Amino acid sequence: MDAGTGRAWLACDQPSRAVPFLSSRVKAASTDYPRDRLHAVLDLTDTVHKCGDRDHAQELLDQVEGLIGTVSPQRLVHRYKALSSAVAA
Repeated sequence: MDAGTGRAWLACDQPSRAVPFLSSRVKAASTDYPRDRLHAVLDLTDTVHKCGDRDHAQELLDQVEGLIGTVSPQRLVHRYKALSSAVAA
């Protein structure tokens, strides 16, 4: 539910209102499911970056860097790399 609410705020171009919901989603995402955790953290990373908080976005990317080699969907790997480039710019 939190992820859906966060995405709804994003769709309304209100990223700052999405952050609390996406943060809750990250807290609930189990490390037992690396793909789900990575997806949740990347959603939050993208959102805080859109809010202009580059430092927080980089912290989030650093948290999940070790998960990249454990997930098979290349889409998430590409998304991680794209976000890393955007945050570094």
